[in-house]
Amino acid sequence: MKKILVTGNGFDIEHKLPTKYSDFISILNIIENMSDFTFEDLYSNIFPKDFDSIKSFDLDLERIKKISLILINNVWYNHFKKVNESLTWIDFENEIESVLSIIYSFIEMFYNDLCPNGYFVDLYTTSDNLGRLLEDKLIDRIVLINFNIYKGQKESGGNSYKFSLNTDFLDNNINPFYYTLNKDKISKYLLKELNQFRFIFNEYFECFVVPFYNTQNFKINNDIKRSIDCHYTFNYTPTFQNLYKKDITSYVHGNIGDQFNFVLGINEVPNSINYKKSFIPFTKLFQKLNFSTDYKFLETDLKLGKLDNDFYVFIWGHSLDSSDSEYIIEIFKLLEKEKNERFNRKIIIIVHDMNSKGKLLINLIEIIGAEKINNLMKNEILDFVLNESNELVQYLNKKGNNNSVLDVGVY
Repeated sequence: MKKILVTGNGFDIEHKLPTKYSDFISILNIIENMSDFTFEDLYSNIFPKDFDSIKSFDLDLERIKKISLILINNVWYNHFKKVNESLTWIDFENEIESVLSIIYSFIEMFYNDLCPNGYFVDLYTTSDNLGRLLEDKLIDRIVLINFNIYKGQKESGGNSYKFSLNTDFLDNNINPFYYTLNKDKISKYLLKELNQFRFIFNEYFECFVVPFYNTQNFKINNDIKRSIDCHYTFNYTPTFQNLYKKDITSYVHGNIGDQFNFVLGINEVPNSINYKKSFIPFTKLFQKLNFSTDYKFLETDLKLGKLDNDFYVFIWGHSLDSSDSEYIIEIFKLLEKEKNERFNRKIIIIVHDMNSKGKLLINLIEIIGAEKINNLMKNEILDFVLNESNELVQYLNKKGNNNSVLDVGVY
């Protein structure tokens, strides 16, 4: 029987790595605002109870300096650092989607309400009308300001500001007196900045997380190390590979490295958007295909014969949020009654404490449905276990039939 491990960021956090969203923002804020800092400055707030047990390492100051210079002008980073530090990476992805949604609304409003002909003559009159429309339509102008689409210029002789469209996103190549908003310029600018932010993100992990693998004493689960045959991770980090010394990891969303070709985007662009093509590069699907990330998952590997028909899936540290619903649905489809009657399959969700069980259940009920989750738990096909428990050990050491070979045509 195959034992399959699926991990999210909670797996890294459980191994005391600084991979929370709040860790990321905290450390980058320090290197942005302090010209001289120490290891303690960076990590003492992240590990307030355990800092004395953290072994220091030499910081790559030259590389860190380059990161700090890029931070200054990157619009995505400067927006994110203004958002509550208590956010998670799921909230972070949702914030990308929220920003793009506001910009979609702004462009739609421009063409539908402000300039139905697609062009205007007087920039300042148009900007005044735009300000009133933003207020009427409840479109967050702060986001437009943060991303340089809507700019403020201080008026002479006072402290008030005159706001207008950023002329970098306007065209007047048809007629020198007529202006139009260039939506492609906006999307390309936002994508360029997001790709730069991807570089910042990659450098954070390379400089502030990866050195931990070689310097700290980690507590690992030897039953996991011995029993797991296949590992899928939604993280970008090689934590399992480095700590458990098994080269069996598939990176669903890509991984950190020199090319930083990992997925960092939104699920989809709404079909209602008339200019959907301009924003497709922000979607996870496009990025997976474009970056050729290791996006194969359970059902694909079953069809290819890489997995036995009998298996247990252990999920550790994944939020089971709707942002990864396509993968969660894929896992649970493999437990459908007619398949599970022929094969021995279970899902075991590993939790740090039972308080987190409720949050995960809510997410599963939303994605899979209450009736299905109820039936799976009642029939002991879905179970929640603590990460340090006899129940987990028993599941990991469960023996099964390894002789069943998948007929590719079945699925």
